[in-house]
Amino acid sequence: MIKPKAAKLNPEIAPQGALPAASLSEAIQQELDQIPLPQVQRRRLATRLSALLDEQVKTEVKSTREDLTRKYDQIAAQHKQTESVLRSIAEGLVVVNQKREVVYVNSAAEKLLGVSQQEKQGKPLSEGLSDEQLLSLVKHSSEKTSREFEVELSSNQDQTKRIVRSSNAVIQDQSGQTVGMVSALSDITKQRELDQMKSDFVSSVTHELRTPLVAMKHSLQVTMEEAAGQLSPDQKNFLEIAQRNLERLSGMINGLLDLSKLENQKMELHLQRTALGPLIQGTCRALDAWAKSKSLQIHQRIADSLPEISLDPDQITQVLYNLASNAIKFAPAGGSVTLSAQLQAEGRSVEVAVADTGVGIAPEDLSKLFKKFQQIGDRKSGSTPGTGLGLAISKGIVELHGGTLRVESAKGQGSRFVFTLPL
Repeated sequence: MIKPKAAKLNPEIAPQGALPAASLSEAIQQELDQIPLPQVQRRRLATRLSALLDEQVKTEVKSTREDLTRKYDQIAAQHKQTESVLRSIAEGLVVVNQKREVVYVNSAAEKLLGVSQQEKQGKPLSEGLSDEQLLSLVKHSSEKTSREFEVELSSNQDQTKRIVRSSNAVIQDQSGQTVGMVSALSDITKQRELDQMKSDFVSSVTHELRTPLVAMKHSLQVTMEEAAGQLSPDQKNFLEIAQRNLERLSGMINGLLDLSKLENQKMELHLQRTALGPLIQGTCRALDAWAKSKSLQIHQRIADSLPEISLDPDQITQVLYNLASNAIKFAPAGGSVTLSAQLQAEGRSVEVAVADTGVGIAPEDLSKLFKKFQQIGDRKSGSTPGTGLGLAISKGIVELHGGTLRVESAKGQGSRFVFTLPL
């Protein structure tokens, strides 16, 4: 009896891809022809193998089809759920692809922009827009940067204009390539109206308060000069207390006025080429007596050959005074306050810093520091309370000059306020 040789699979029929049924049968027959068996047995064996393979292929195809159907149903359900969530969000959402064609617009955005998903999907966001304000929205969406800005919208359906805040963020794929952008739109019209009413009220009240304050200030000055008669030591002492508090009240009112001007973009800068050194020295001289009364030392570190900068000397002096007076206010006895100025490494701006050896600021309070009417934690202890406007005003003035103001601080390690002014 002749033993059959071990079958060797032809590489041409290796399972590297699906073969048609006829080709598969022929390939099997060719392989079996090499086995020393009677022809009838080879044909029977070929038929059996073809049937088994055909059944296996059908089973695999059915299983794959079921898996694909199940995954498709899952993805479709997730898509419906995601779309339902996005459409129910109160803020407007607009998603554009890399070509700035609209991919998605939710219900809130449809109402804000006066468009529909069906109209805009697959079309450039700028198509069909005639309002100048909406075109600015397109301009910002093309910058491919994450930023926040406000746009004033005019709608044919509404007689009033609406103010919308747009927060943009780029969308990147796994390789870090930008594939689109999403814009979150919020209607802040009512908020802006309330802010304007508040600002107008503060401006009106502070202007009205300044008139009697000026009269009181002049009256006190005349009285203290003894033009109306000689004063006793006690009377002079009481008048000096009244004068100090009057100056403090005037400072608060001026702060409110400055804040109102900044918020309404009405603060005017009187720019002139100015050296920072004399401004810093003048601030130190003005605060030296107060610092000595608290057993503090004031240091100056002004780099040589600082160039003159185009700035408003009075406004920058106010920033220096606000930062330095805060440092003196919160520094413990025996500490120090240092005012410094130097060119930044790239030589495009000057960096001015006011550092103290005070109690420092907790990390959770840093984000509140430059907000209006905010006084943070323990920094108030043992100090004269203020309005909490100094840092907000200082930040506004620096930004009006095109610079930035930041703080570097840690609890128990003092604080360092740094602002830059561009050359």
